[in-house]
Amino acid sequence: LYWRWYDHMADPTGLPVLYTFRRCPYAMRSRVALWYAGVSVVVREVVLKDKPKELFEASGKGTVPVLVTGDEVIEESREIMEWALREGSDNDNWRMLGKGAEREEADRLVDAFDGEFKQLLNKYKYHHRFPELSKTEHRHICSSYIYRTLTPRLADSKYLYGPAMLLPDAAIFPFIRQFAGVDQSWFDSETDPRHVAVREWLERCLATPQFVNVMEKYPRWKSGDPVTMLTPC
Repeated sequence: LYWRWYDHMADPTGLPVLYTFRRCPYAMRSRVALWYAGVSVVVREVVLKDKPKELFEASGKGTVPVLVTGDEVIEESREIMEWALREGSDNDNWRMLGKGAEREEADRLVDAFDGEFKQLLNKYKYHHRFPELSKTEHRHICSSYIYRTLTPRLADSKYLYGPAMLLPDAAIFPFIRQFAGVDQSWFDSETDPRHVAVREWLERCLATPQFVNVMEKYPRWKSGDPVTMLTPC
């Protein structure tokens, strides 16, 4: 989280500017939280192979998502999510306020998927780079991790921490979507009950308005283009 003055990168609308890439799970969960919280932003869709200089001017890391809010630059997706919930509305208590121990557990779960699981997922997705194991073996490691961590939480509820989507669901499901996409046919047809529970949870997440409304295909942004906005209904 950086505090600087970035007026030269500000949008004429005066709204925060989100540098994003539609399929990136980190950018995806940022957009989901912004939409849920009712926070309007200017969207600048980035092509990862040809990133605009304005992105690097905002953030030296040069990866998405990056949110520029005038004098503040937020470079991490979970910080963007938390910012959105503070600045906007959190009518369903996505932050799980008042649920101290459960929120701490949820944070650890998200940490695990951001760290250990994402590393396993990358080996599965790019299995040709990790030939010490077959694609099927990489998939088995990922699926076992999912069954061990997520399936028990879905035994008695539709979402990870109750009957409605909360921050942990929004933070994790983009990675499960990415996992599914590596071999969609297998993911859709697997009959293991542990898998079915996760697949149905993912389907519920993908059907939420928070997700559906942030997956519009935006044109690649370049300096001087008309403003494209993400405006929650």
